[in-house]
Amino acid sequence: MNVPSLPGKGLFASLSASVLAFPLTAATVTYVGSQLSMETYSNDPAGWRSAGDPDKPLDIDSNGVLGTDGYYMAGSVGESLPGYISDITAHMANYGGNAGYAQIDNPLDASGNDVVSGSWYMNGAAAGTESDFLTITVGADAPESIRLSMLWDNTDNSFGLTEIQIRVYQTTGGTADSGFQRLTAGDAVTDWYFFDIDNAQAGDVFKVQLKNNNTGNRNLLLGGVAFDGALVPEPATSGLLMGVGAGGLIWFYRRKRS
Repeated sequence: MNVPSLPGKGLFASLSASVLAFPLTAATVTYVGSQLSMETYSNDPAGWRSAGDPDKPLDIDSNGVLGTDGYYMAGSVGESLPGYISDITAHMANYGGNAGYAQIDNPLDASGNDVVSGSWYMNGAAAGTESDFLTITVGADAPESIRLSMLWDNTDNSFGLTEIQIRVYQTTGGTADSGFQRLTAGDAVTDWYFFDIDNAQAGDVFKVQLKNNNTGNRNLLLGGVAFDGALVPEPATSGLLMGVGAGGLIWFYRRKRS
């Protein structure tokens, strides 16, 4: 029995390579929720980097600290990017804060004195303005779920701000979009808003955007972003696909011999 081996081998090799070359599941972006009034203006012991104080039910790795993998904060608070974030760019002016800004945990020493937070800002944004504040590029070895924690309501301009919205959306590698989420009216006590990026691949690009949904001009401000990740699952799916490709080749060889 004559079985053409070359087309068969090419078919299975091409199929295996094609499947493995693309992500099995497109990235998604989901709004998870918020935690309001985490830190006050005083130099208090609780905060975003203080383990378990306050309780942080939306901390994805459950260690009670936001930004375990890394952070990128406005002002002079600092940055320490995760290895799986290859680039991050802020598009707005960076302000280092003043006496009216919230004091937050020093990420390098959460048990020590707080530091004055800062903001990226756009003053007097017209009604309906949608402005990109951050661009985040994912690198290699990203966890299955990346939780972004966004700091807002930490400034002296937060009082009474209403109808400000935020979203995270994808511009390269897919079209994932959380949709706009309304920020709680500002009371100048720090709030955090949480978004999950799932199944991101190296080279995927996401933007953080704020919108003035008022009828008049408003200030748009953002205090920072922290990164936490869920554990990377075992690569069972990839192994299964490789096994299918190899199994197909073995089957063709056996058919040829018989």
